Amino acid sequence: MTSMHLLNRRRALWARLALEAFAEETGAEMISQALADLIADLGHLCDADGLDFLALASKAIGTWKIEQIEPDGISHPPEVSIAFTH
Repeated sequence: MTSMHLLNRRRALWARLALEAFAEETGAEMISQALADLIADLGHLCDADGLDFLALASKAIGTWKIEQIEPDGISHPPEVSIAFTH
C-alpha cells in the first residue's frame, strides 16, 4: 500500500462508505464493478438534473490529482479533458 496523507485517507473512507451503500443497493459484488457502475449512474443523474457530467468529472479528476500532491488542495488543480474516440 502506498503512503497516503491522513486527509486523503479520510476522503477515501467517505468514498468507500458511499460505494458500499451503492453496492448493497445494487447487489454489485466486486468493488471495481460497483465503482464503474456508480460513476456511470452519476452520469445518468447529471442527465436527469441537467448537469454537465463530463465537466464535473474533469473537475473532480483535477481535484483528486492536486490533492494527491497537496492534500489541502490550495493550488489550482490541473486542467483535465475527457474525449470520446471511436
